[in-house]
Amino acid sequence: MTALAAIFALTPLALGITGHGGFISQPLAIVVIGGLLSSTVLTLIVLPTLYNLVEGAKERRREKRGEPAVADAAAWPPPSDAGLTRRALRDRTGD
Repeated sequence: MTALAAIFALTPLALGITGHGGFISQPLAIVVIGGLLSSTVLTLIVLPTLYNLVEGAKERRREKRGEPAVADAAAWPPPSDAGLTRRALRDRTGD
């Protein structure tokens, strides 16, 4: 949202429709808009896609080896007394 607001605010300056001093700042506005667009695309599209590809490859490798998908999978399902309070556990064990 912030990047889009800055891009829209700098668009008149980049197009040169701001008046007399626009010719000095026009190249700067173009560079800033390009940087904001590229960083936004990189952050919102490229990085999540790469993360998904890497994690998918890891999961496929684990499945090929026959390992559980999660490191704590051996602890599932939780013990039957997992939802009990300390007092209930103490009363149950007789301590």
